[in-house]
Amino acid sequence: MAFQWLFEENFEGGSFTNSLFNTETDTASIVDIAHYSQLARQGMAPYQGAYAARLRLNGGTTSGYFIESDGFDTSAAGTIFVRFNMYLG
Repeated sequence: MAFQWLFEENFEGGSFTNSLFNTETDTASIVDIAHYSQLARQGMAPYQGAYAARLRLNGGTTSGYFIESDGFDTSAAGTIFVRFNMYLG
């Protein structure tokens, strides 16, 4: 069976430079790719693998986000479904 998804990122590269996302916008340094050893200190763990994207809220109003423009190419009448795991703690 063929790989049915248009895009997959598991952050196993360990840094944004190894990520499949095109751009990271993060002016307040609130987004990072954290290893399991860093997450375990706070009682968290990645759903799968050793790395996870982490957003550390600092009480400010700035945004941090990833942008992907290549992996979601489809026709104008096409439909894309997105799925991701998120842990709030």
